[in-house]
Amino acid sequence: MPFIWQLSIVNFKKRSIINGVILNGKPPVQKKTNSINTFAGIISSYFKKKYANKEIVISVDGKNHHLITDENSSFLLELDNLSINSVEIFPKDLSMPFELFQTYPVVFNDTDFPLSVISDIDDTILISYTSNLWKRVSTLLFVSSNKRKPVSFTREILNTISTQNGRIFYVSKSESNLFTLLTAFIKNSNLPAGNLMLTPFLRFNQLLSPKKGKDFKERMIRSVIDNSPEKMFILMGDDTQQDISVYTRITELYPKSIFKIYIRKTRKKLPEKKKEQLNKLMGLAVPVLYFTDSGDVLKEINSMENSRF
Repeated sequence: MPFIWQLSIVNFKKRSIINGVILNGKPPVQKKTNSINTFAGIISSYFKKKYANKEIVISVDGKNHHLITDENSSFLLELDNLSINSVEIFPKDLSMPFELFQTYPVVFNDTDFPLSVISDIDDTILISYTSNLWKRVSTLLFVSSNKRKPVSFTREILNTISTQNGRIFYVSKSESNLFTLLTAFIKNSNLPAGNLMLTPFLRFNQLLSPKKGKDFKERMIRSVIDNSPEKMFILMGDDTQQDISVYTRITELYPKSIFKIYIRKTRKKLPEKKKEQLNKLMGLAVPVLYFTDSGDVLKEINSMENSRF
């Protein structure tokens, strides 16, 4: 029986976006969080059958919209001038709606607060050891979500914005297979719930050559900003992968929409190419903070609270 693995309804001022992933088979059984179950849950996700290239019907306020899932079992529906609170998703015969597996929030509404945050996940809110392959993989597979360590600096910034009703968006090149683990981590670490934008769901045979797309993160960020012309944004990332170069391009495209950029320092010495990228980013008109985990987060919070957006 097919079921919904991941679902989000993101409401903007003039548009609503519904997207998700449908898989074949029985939904996973919720088990006690420990290292064995973490390993089993992650590995088993790469062997789940996809519900690819199938016709589905999304019922929104009594109106049906017919779509076909893509090769990765994903679907996307964009609707103008609507604010959606709930939907039902059916197979094409309209017999019974698909069961929703996730316990993470589905609906993310717009707010009047003028400042939002777009944040990376690995090594930005979640210590992932990206620069050390062995440590990264072993931590991912064997450390349960309730024992993973958050980055306290970014958590404080995110919670400050969320407390004032600012929107939070998490954008990561992690695949949708990790959705349950990441949402459990967000909940367990007392991080604010925000819409997760992850790359497509993968089967095990795709792990060695995943087609995630080099421009995934930039496309997702541009979509959020384009749909929020009245907002200012904080961009949060780290120095391990592509955040510096992506945030540079975003700032060049939307110089009036970026309030501040935070880049977490994860290593003692940056490679020369990364150093050049960071210098280019810091040379733009938008303020950039290259911070450490022991940085003065209270100073940053006070600065934000005294600013006019």
